[in-house]
Amino acid sequence: MKKKQEKKKKYTPRKIHLIKEPDWKNLKLAKTEEERMRAWDLCEQFVHFEVTDKEYIHSTRKWIRDFSGWNMYPAILEIPDAFLATIAKHGWKAYTLGFMPEAVQKSFKIHLEEMLAKVTKLRDVMEYETPIHPTIADLDSDETELHPNKVKRWIETWKKQATKIEDVNLQQQANTYLYNMQIYLKTGVWLDTHFGENREKKIYNVCVAPAYDADGLIKRSVGVYYRDIGMIWKGTNDET
Repeated sequence: MKKKQEKKKKYTPRKIHLIKEPDWKNLKLAKTEEERMRAWDLCEQFVHFEVTDKEYIHSTRKWIRDFSGWNMYPAILEIPDAFLATIAKHGWKAYTLGFMPEAVQKSFKIHLEEMLAKVTKLRDVMEYETPIHPTIADLDSDETELHPNKVKRWIETWKKQATKIEDVNLQQQANTYLYNMQIYLKTGVWLDTHFGENREKKIYNVCVAPAYDADGLIKRSVGVYYRDIGMIWKGTNDET
């Protein structure tokens, strides 16, 4: 009878710190404002060099939600990670130690309120009703690919999505697409490489003034729409 094979334990690599980790248990015992400020300063170097921005932000939001007593949640979720990360180590410390010294707390709250005010101002700008450029204002049908009514609906969809995105890069992409759509309504020029409610369709360039070679033939570029042939040029048979 074969011996039952023992299940291997999952290996969890130990995190190695370059800065010595503070005695958290002892630091958490601080009671007076003076003791808490000392504990706060003692862990500063470790927190600055060993804790990631992602950990900062996650702990800060949890501390504000569960322990601050401030009326900032869920509004705090609208602050972009790139902004919040600049002061979020204070939230990480507070969540880890179980306290935030009064002097630090006052300054921290002021900075958060300023950030929330900027987010509110940005939201107001984004909700501004963009004037429609004359060149696209009178498009015949709502079925037109870039009809202003469609673009307006896409803008509303992306505004809602942008507030829920936590990844900095994805949030930047969402804001860029929003900006490009608003510029289109204002100028009639589409700047983005894609379009659609989910940015799922690709934009192709259209040749409006063709150039000619020495033989009198139109010079063509792959991926460009040419009106004389009514299609996107994909190259000749001997092009790869």
